[in-house]
Amino acid sequence: MPFDGRILNGIGVLGAVVETRSFARASKALGLTPSGVSRAIARLEERLGVRLLQRTARSVTLTDEGRRFYESVRPLMQGIEDAADEAAGSTALAKGTLRVAVDSLRLTRRIVAQPALARYGPVEWKPGAQYQSDEDLVRLVGDIATTIFHPVGTTKMGADGDPMAVLDARLKVRGVEGLRVVDAGAMPIITSGNTNSPTLMMAEKAAAWIGA
Repeated sequence: MPFDGRILNGIGVLGAVVETRSFARASKALGLTPSGVSRAIARLEERLGVRLLQRTARSVTLTDEGRRFYESVRPLMQGIEDAADEAAGSTALAKGTLRVAVDSLRLTRRIVAQPALARYGPVEWKPGAQYQSDEDLVRLVGDIATTIFHPVGTTKMGADGDPMAVLDARLKVRGVEGLRVVDAGAMPIITSGNTNSPTLMMAEKAAAWIGA
C-alpha cells in the first residue's frame, strides 16, 4: 500500500495512542481534540480494512491485526522520528510536523493577502478559506502533502555495517558484480533542497569512476 500523506498522518496518530495508551493523552500530545484523534484512527482503519484498536472504559490496546500493522511500520516511524529529531531537535514528531504544516498554511495565507497581490485576485483552492481552526488544518494537511515526485532512498548508500544500505560508497550494488545505481535512490535521506542538482553531481562522480 502506498503511504500517502493521510496514511502517514494516521500512523503518527496511532503511534501517539499506542505510546500514551489513551486517546485523551494522545490528543494533548498532538494538539488535537479527542474526536480528531478518533477520526484519524477511523480513517486509517478504513483505508487498511482492519480494526487496529480495542477500546475499553479504562484502556486502549492494539488488536492482533493492529499489533501486526504497528510492528510492520515501527521502523518507518522510527526513521521519520530520527530524521525529525536530527533536523529540528524535536521529540514530539507528530505534533511538531503538523504544527509546521499548519503554520506554513497560515503564513502562505498572510502573504497572499498582501495588498500588492490583490489585483491578481488570488483564490485559495486547497484546503479552502473556510477552514480556519487548527483541528481542520491538521486534518487537511494530509490531503495537500505530496512528494512532488522527488522520491529518494530506494537503494540507499551507506556504510558496510548498515543492513539497509544497498549501495557502497561508490554506488556499487552490494553482492552484484558490475552494477551501480546512480540516481536519487542512492540518497540515504532526502536533501533539504531540490534533488536535481545532487543527482547530477552523483552522475558526474560516477561517470568519472567508471571512466577511470
